[in-house]
Amino acid sequence: MLADSGAATTLTLVALGVGGLRIQLLERLQTLRRNLNDRRRLGLLRGDRCQRRGNSLGFDAAARISVRSTCWHRWIKERAPCNLCAFLWSSVRASMGIAEDTQVRLYELVLENGRSASPFVWRIRYALAHKGLSFESVPIGFTEIPKVFGGRFKTVPVICHGDTMLAESWDIAEYLDRAFPSQPPIFSSAAEHAMVRLMDTWFTAEIMLRMFRLYVLDVHNAARPEDRPYFRQSREGYLKGTSLEEFTSDRTAHLPGLRDALKPLRLHLSHYPFLGGSTPNYADYIALGAFHWVASVSTLPLLSSGDDALRGWLDRGLHLYGGLGCDSRMKPLFE
Repeated sequence: MLADSGAATTLTLVALGVGGLRIQLLERLQTLRRNLNDRRRLGLLRGDRCQRRGNSLGFDAAARISVRSTCWHRWIKERAPCNLCAFLWSSVRASMGIAEDTQVRLYELVLENGRSASPFVWRIRYALAHKGLSFESVPIGFTEIPKVFGGRFKTVPVICHGDTMLAESWDIAEYLDRAFPSQPPIFSSAAEHAMVRLMDTWFTAEIMLRMFRLYVLDVHNAARPEDRPYFRQSREGYLKGTSLEEFTSDRTAHLPGLRDALKPLRLHLSHYPFLGGSTPNYADYIALGAFHWVASVSTLPLLSSGDDALRGWLDRGLHLYGGLGCDSRMKPLFE
């Protein structure tokens, strides 16, 4: 356990053999120590010590940290280490030759043909690949979600990493950067994070809702037979009793509007190979996830045959990370 004063913390780190920590990190610790109250809670680990399979040195103990807002830790609902803590402990573990725990389990929604279809799961599939992390896939259907998680989560993706289990794609992406600081960051800066958040807000309102308008019946028909009654009941409830068939009966009339709404992507991609610029970032993964969703179920091609800007970007996106997005079960996205 780390000591509860800045000086003792520094000595503890040195005793553990940390010779490569940058001097500004230690200076930060000293500055923070001077701002603590009389109880001097710097670095104090409260609650149970790590119980993870006998690994008393793993930062998995961060799942049990409970510190107040005056402490130098950021206490967050996922109970994961803040960036400073994660970097610090990653350095400690590396200096001691302790391998980083990279085993991740990903729960994902699958259709009758076994294909992973959720646009939010696909965001995390790409995010894991971006960070160079392999994962164990746990395929489940719509009606299995409450059973598998005992009512704790209602949607996927859900990841399990050590003692941490959490849902919501944004929370997961942010967690991956904290939990694996030595891997390539998903968000290179707070500014990038904020801009991608804005892009997601626009994309959800202008693109994904229009996709739902066209393809919700296709999702129902592609779902596992045992999931279809639940899917119909829940979505028709959302539609205030309108049947899926009635809701999508005029979908071809709405297709031009969806294609036109994609114009900002085309304009951006006329200058850059990816939404993230020269390399893909989480904005690409958000958009690619939605196209994966449509390609998993579509009986109506989303894009025109002459949509070269999106065709080139989609081809690059599907072939990222060794062809992560390539799947023979995908339906045609182009006329």
